[in-house]
Amino acid sequence: MKKFKIVAFLAALLLLIQTGMPMQVFAADGNLSIAVSARTVNVGDTVTVTLSATGPNNEKATADMEFTYNTGTFSFESCGAPGYTGGAGGTVKASGGMVTVKLKAIAEGDCGLKVTGSNGKIKASGEGLSKMVAAGVVIQAGAGTASAGSGDNSLSALSLSAGELSPTF
Repeated sequence: MKKFKIVAFLAALLLLIQTGMPMQVFAADGNLSIAVSARTVNVGDTVTVTLSATGPNNEKATADMEFTYNTGTFSFESCGAPGYTGGAGGTVKASGGMVTVKLKAIAEGDCGLKVTGSNGKIKASGEGLSKMVAAGVVIQAGAGTASAGSGDNSLSALSLSAGELSPTF
């Protein structure tokens, strides 16, 4: 009987300790996504990249995000998240539910964009997510479609649509 009382006391004590301590419950995986304003751009064009975090049922979430891009093809222009770090070195780190990054195409080629994240939480409940699933996309930067024009700059066929040129050309 004495052993039973000791075991019951320890079980009750353990239950009291557990209920008094905050517990973090992890839900399923969260998701990160990338949306771009254009999949193909010309050198000199700017593209807006939107990074988003969602919970397992597409509910709004927040996460610590790390965005990477190729600095040989794109240069960093700006980030819309307060307190972001990085940018010029091919990596942007920011926290939030939706983050916008602007890049400028500086050379021709394909550029892989990737977002990874951690510390995801569902916004409405604050419930922690077990992990954030990464996302990626490829953007193509091309030379553009501007015409080269004519190399003839001699003005040999200059004419007027109305009136007379004096002295003659």
